[in-house]
Amino acid sequence: GGGGAKRKPAGGGGDDDAVPAKKHAPSTTSQAQDLADKLTAAADTSRAATERAGKAAAEAAERTAAKVEERMHAAMARGNDERLKKAEKQLVAERANMERARGAKEAAEAKALAAGVTPVDLAKLDTTAGKKAFQAKAAASPGVKGGASGGRPTVTLATGGQKSAADILREPECPTEVLPQDMLTYTGDPSDRHKLMAWKKEVESFKERVGRDRDKYVLKRRKEVREAAVKEGVAAFKLIAEVGKHIEAVERAEAGVIKVEQFLASLEEKREQLKETIVYKAALAKERVEAKNAMAIVALEDKLAKLSDRKIDEANAAVERDRVKEAAKLGREATRQAEKAERDRIKEQDKADRAAAREAERLGREKVKEDERLAKEREAKYPIDDTLLAAEFEAEAAAAGVPVASLYTPLPEPTPMEDGALVAEEAALLDFLHVFGATLEVPKGLGSCSAKDLRAVILGCGPKLGALYRALLAPSLEVSASGKGHNAARWRRVNADATWPEVVRRVLERKKAGAAGAAALGARAWQRLSPGEHTLALRGLADVALNSDGLRSVIEGRLEAAGELRTARIEERNADAASRRATEHKAKEKRKAFREKEAARRRAEKEAKRVAREAALAAGKEVEEE
Repeated sequence: GGGGAKRKPAGGGGDDDAVPAKKHAPSTTSQAQDLADKLTAAADTSRAATERAGKAAAEAAERTAAKVEERMHAAMARGNDERLKKAEKQLVAERANMERARGAKEAAEAKALAAGVTPVDLAKLDTTAGKKAFQAKAAASPGVKGGASGGRPTVTLATGGQKSAADILREPECPTEVLPQDMLTYTGDPSDRHKLMAWKKEVESFKERVGRDRDKYVLKRRKEVREAAVKEGVAAFKLIAEVGKHIEAVERAEAGVIKVEQFLASLEEKREQLKETIVYKAALAKERVEAKNAMAIVALEDKLAKLSDRKIDEANAAVERDRVKEAAKLGREATRQAEKAERDRIKEQDKADRAAAREAERLGREKVKEDERLAKEREAKYPIDDTLLAAEFEAEAAAAGVPVASLYTPLPEPTPMEDGALVAEEAALLDFLHVFGATLEVPKGLGSCSAKDLRAVILGCGPKLGALYRALLAPSLEVSASGKGHNAARWRRVNADATWPEVVRRVLERKKAGAAGAAALGARAWQRLSPGEHTLALRGLADVALNSDGLRSVIEGRLEAAGELRTARIEERNADAASRRATEHKAKEKRKAFREKEAARRRAEKEAKRVAREAALAAGKEVEEE
């Protein structure tokens, strides 16, 4: 109801509740005005903050853009500087190449001059006409690689290439015209007209023969001189060609230097333009933004892009040519390596085949020796146990495919004996007493007794059996055998004639030995044990006693003796092998000396036959062909 009374004044009603509403109206209007003022102030503050934030963001964006642009300009300048450095290095390399080419050219010219080439021929190569003439001459020269089959190179040599007939006739090897003494003056009878005419005819014949010989000599020497001149001309032509190659190399190197210098100059000019463009663009960016400035900045950016562009068409073509050349070079190298690898593989395969053949031959020889050795061993090992012999017969029968009965009479089947396990224990105990009886000081006779005697002592169950128990118990109570515990020490203290059976039982139980024998000692007196229980108890004591110091020393002594025996046998075998090797070496040396003697004898016989044949030929005798 109160809520409804308060809502009535707001609707214009006239009851009593309208008085308080009229009293609060002025304060409500002021609060609304204050709220509107606050909202307006907040809006102004927010708008101002937004404007400040926008301005700050714009400034930050401008700074970021400026930094990015600055870094971009720095990268462009750095890239241009790197190209400049590379161009400078290339220029240094081209100049060095040019110097090397000039040096090689000078060396080739000196070599050509030393070989007799005239400076005139070398000077012709410096002109274009001279080069063309030389190339045409090379195309028609057979002595130059790539030349035609007709014509010969003509090079003017400083030494000349002609020789007159008079010069040739003055040579010492030329036949002389001087007449012998008997042909200068007739010494016969002047009245004998026939002899005089014969002498004159002989003189004329001699002069004609000498004239023919001198003409032949002149012709032969002229031919030799011409051939020598041709050879010298070809050699000189090749030297001139070499000089021409070096001249072309020098020209190429000089052209390369000029090209790199021009490229370096263009890069330096581009760097200056790049710097000016960057500075001008930065100046425009600081001015007021206008359409004119914006268009100028766009133009400058296009210019910068052109100035910093590295991938021009010529460079791409050059790079592609270099790539193709490198790929071809790598292909040739790969082919060469593959061919070399194949040759090496074939060589290694041949080597491996020869080694395998040698190894197979060696293995064959060793197998023959091993078969002989095994045959000797088989002959020396008989007689052997019947079981082993039966196994051998079965293997031979299986290999030959015949019944075993055809090789030998089968052995009878073994019959199982009663108490076989107990007999094995008795045999082990007997063997133990034979080995260690003297060390343990067992009762007299037990150290070398038979199985029947040992069985009689066990069945008698008398003082001798008790002495055997105590002889085996003494080493079993040692610290090395029974340990260092309190029980073991107490057993050692209380061991006596009346207590030893209990001590034996405790030792066997602690070491888990003796099996049924140890259990029987705990159930009844030792005199009432069966022979099998006595055997098991004594066998268990023997196992424990093996860990004592005394028995260990015996075992070690036997091992050392066995090692010494084995060493002695090995040394004996080595000595025998050394003796056999020495004998074989002596025999080999004798055979070698005999072969050398026979070879020397054969050489002497061959030399004697050769001397006799030469003597017979010198004497004019007929000799058969060898």
